[in-house]
Amino acid sequence: MRCLRDAAEPEQAFAAFERLRRPRVEAIVRQARRHGSRKAIAGPVAEWFRDRALPLFLRLGAAVQARVHAYRIDWEARAA
Repeated sequence: MRCLRDAAEPEQAFAAFERLRRPRVEAIVRQARRHGSRKAIAGPVAEWFRDRALPLFLRLGAAVQARVHAYRIDWEARAA
């Protein structure tokens, strides 16, 4: 909405929107890839370790997710 409000043309608005969003989206994609690459279990020992460590990782992951979901848009700031 800010980009459409502040840009003279729709093309400029969409370019500004992409420029503003790209760093945050790329960080989320990197995080998802890191987490996704850890899903495979290599054997019974790794499975045992994962099951014992999972509560710790869930707490740590919740803190990271809280930062991602706490993102707020400053509607008063200029987009361009």
